[in-house]
Amino acid sequence: DAGLAREVAFDATTGLSRLVDVWVSQAAARQRRGRAGRVQSGWCFRLYSTRTFNAMHKQQQPEMLRVPLQALIMQVMGLDPNTSVWTFLRSALTPPSREAVEQGMVTLHSVGAIEGGKKGDWISENSGNTKPTWRLSELGKHLAKLPVDVRLARMLIYGAVFGCVDPILTVAATMSARSPFNCPFDKREQANKA
Repeated sequence: DAGLAREVAFDATTGLSRLVDVWVSQAAARQRRGRAGRVQSGWCFRLYSTRTFNAMHKQQQPEMLRVPLQALIMQVMGLDPNTSVWTFLRSALTPPSREAVEQGMVTLHSVGAIEGGKKGDWISENSGNTKPTWRLSELGKHLAKLPVDVRLARMLIYGAVFGCVDPILTVAATMSARSPFNCPFDKREQANKA
């Protein structure tokens, strides 16, 4: 066990997700050890020190803190339009930061997925007495149904509306995939010849 895993990490300041190599948690390392003897007897060799193991987090960071919140925000708005998104999300066991929720709302507003509120006043401290000011737009209701990044979903919907789905599908697939210029270390000679 090398002790590393690739996971999606979200940076709220840039609004981008990226795939990064991170140390697994102690719980994940124990689970990996358990897999060595699950079907038949086996051994687990850890390629890191006890000091490194002790420095690992006890549990993996919750996904809500690692990924963009746009899809979750739209889902909350779609399921209960009378609840403030911030009120709902901050009641989670490990709530996202206020900045991450605001960044998600800014992105949703920029693509036209939400409407009704005052630009810049992204989070309402709704205690249930009044309806939230932000709500899903008609476009937002359609965007919420697509299991892709909200910007790509908007591009796909407009591609269908304007009758240019094939090129838009190509662009969306290219944007959502890893770089085609990365190649495995053992295949570099073949890539250089091509």
